[in-house]
Amino acid sequence: MLFIVLVVVLFMVYRQAASGKSAAVVNGVEISQAAFEQALMDYGGNAVLDKLILEQLIAQAAEKAEVIVTEQEFMDKWNQMKGEFASGEEFQESLARDGYTEQSLRSEVRNQLLIRKLLEPRVKVSEQEIQAEYEHHVHPVDESGELTKEEHLAEIREMLLTEQIVNLTGPWFEELRSRAQIVILGKK
Repeated sequence: MLFIVLVVVLFMVYRQAASGKSAAVVNGVEISQAAFEQALMDYGGNAVLDKLILEQLIAQAAEKAEVIVTEQEFMDKWNQMKGEFASGEEFQESLARDGYTEQSLRSEVRNQLLIRKLLEPRVKVSEQEIQAEYEHHVHPVDESGELTKEEHLAEIREMLLTEQIVNLTGPWFEELRSRAQIVILGKK
């Protein structure tokens, strides 16, 4: 992930330098824009382009389905994620360690919320599945008393839904790609 962030940063620098003929000058020797662009592609540019294409496909699917993520939904998820850390400093360290900026993680969270809203109608979790999972993993002697049975069941339902959505994500991405008209420009 850190590698992709590096490529994105390099691409942003490239875009800023695009107005000139050279990307840089080193001891009087120019590095051309074309050489710079090729280096970006060589060092993971295709992965970044694929990510951008996928984000666009998700946005288009959401628009078509009239699905949005409200600011409240986003903030609830964001605050939940940040709340898992002991401090803001620990959160920032985790971002850096995982190769995210706060902005890139915000974008990722919004996309994940959109994906969930788009795919959740395709999955069903039965009460029998929830009960079986509860009986398999939560035993009266193991319960700490911190959660009620209803809270355990709600967590299990959420876990099973998330698991099914994750399993659908890859095939759904392929479905989106197969129905889309994607033209890669400037590829040599």
